[in-house]
Amino acid sequence: MMKTNPWMRVVFALAQFSLLVAIIAYAALAQSQQPRIPKPSDTDVTARTMKPIRGVYTYGSYRLSYAARMKDPSQAIVRIQSAELTLDATADLGPNRRPQRVVLNGYGRKLSPELKKALAEFSNELERDLNPDDRELAPQEDLLLRCAMYWAEAPVGEKIGRQELRR
Repeated sequence: MMKTNPWMRVVFALAQFSLLVAIIAYAALAQSQQPRIPKPSDTDVTARTMKPIRGVYTYGSYRLSYAARMKDPSQAIVRIQSAELTLDATADLGPNRRPQRVVLNGYGRKLSPELKKALAEFSNELERDLNPDDRELAPQEDLLLRCAMYWAEAPVGEKIGRQELRR
């Protein structure tokens, strides 16, 4: 078993934080209120309101179930799950409905190369369906998209533990 250099872990953590900050900044720029014309897709995302989003995305032999909902007006919750991994996220929203604190948890499980590819394809499909460039996303949609993109960038073989990020 190869040991990980402690500095590499620090560099990785900083890179993850930088990616999440960049994703948050990108989403903040997408403020358009234009309606989206629905189209059939693999993700079957249909919620465009504060209603929960649920679905299943299949990529090869991987089946990802996902759910995003508002626990209350100030908290969004996301879960992406496969047979080998559960990824949870909770965002505490500020007065502008933007995340002020995000807690991510992979429960110490590791990402396989195949699951990483499935997450990357899921995040790409989700981004096409939600279309954040043409309209403002509801908080649970925004968190689902950001988390899918973030976890798709996680390194293969590294444990995905609990992380707390503050704005």
